Amino acid sequence: MRRIRTLLTGTTAVGFLTAGLVLGAPAANASGSGSCSGGDGSTGAGGDGCLYYHANQVGGYFGSPYSINYQGKTFGGCNKGSCAGDGQPVRNNAASVQNWDTACTLHVQVYPLGTSGNVGQSIAPWTAGNLNSTLTNNNASQTWSGPGAC
Repeated sequence: MRRIRTLLTGTTAVGFLTAGLVLGAPAANASGSGSCSGGDGSTGAGGDGCLYYHANQVGGYFGSPYSINYQGKTFGGCNKGSCAGDGQPVRNNAASVQNWDTACTLHVQVYPLGTSGNVGQSIAPWTAGNLNSTLTNNNASQTWSGPGAC
């Protein structure tokens, strides 16, 4: 009887650990794909905030699921048939944005994180658009807001 109880306890612990790995972390803590080609869908794993070098999500892209400063980050890859911007700095070089998260709102900001009076543009979950005239080629950071752990 004691052997069966020990076996069941061990099996239950493994089941909880496996469930934790399958369910994933909250959106703000998850590792997004960085590919800017897919979101979290219904997995709850979080999605990327993606910036693009040109308007209408064209050219090099940069994706991150975190609140970060863009200093030292670069655009990579090609999107919609254009590789313009690939290898260029993200800070002060973006023209459009896409929010691949299904629950959290992305905020692109003019100044680095922690700067008082930071001006930004909010991008609703699962939407895309061009950065406004204040932020086009004048972007320094991003943050998230929304339910739970955004």
